[in-house]
Amino acid sequence: MTAEAVHNLAGFLRATGWTCLYGIGMGTNTPERAAAEAEYVATTLGDRLQYFQIGNEVDLFSRHLRDPKTWNAKTYLDEWLAIARAVIKAVPDAKFGMPDVAADVGWLTQIAEMWPSVQAPPHVTTPSPTSCHDADPPLLLRRPRDESRSEHPQPAEAGDDGARAENR
Repeated sequence: MTAEAVHNLAGFLRATGWTCLYGIGMGTNTPERAAAEAEYVATTLGDRLQYFQIGNEVDLFSRHLRDPKTWNAKTYLDEWLAIARAVIKAVPDAKFGMPDVAADVGWLTQIAEMWPSVQAPPHVTTPSPTSCHDADPPLLLRRPRDESRSEHPQPAEAGDDGARAENR
């Protein structure tokens, strides 16, 4: 994402009244770059930002981004925590959600089972099974609950109260 894209996103969110779940890429990112991006996004989007998601379709990383012999839910969670902790230093009130997966929802169960044993950053939402088919990272936009679906043209549907749009 460029600064201009985040600025344009903020304008779109204000104009529509929608909020955003902002995906921070994990595949080739570093904690330092992720923290800088999160800080800019949080400042620019303000109250239109619901939370950050770190990584997307992480169950597929072993195909092209990580060693298939060592990549699993545990190594993902270790990397997720490193990025989340860096983001918390830059954005102390940051909120987080867990990743989408491409197909293996068992990853989310494994992460949820490991969760009680880690020193988690604050403001993390409970992992829940979801799936998507977007490029890493995703951007999920949400309409206010009282807004009718017919009032605005929509990107492809992503659930009962949201629409998914790629953040390219």
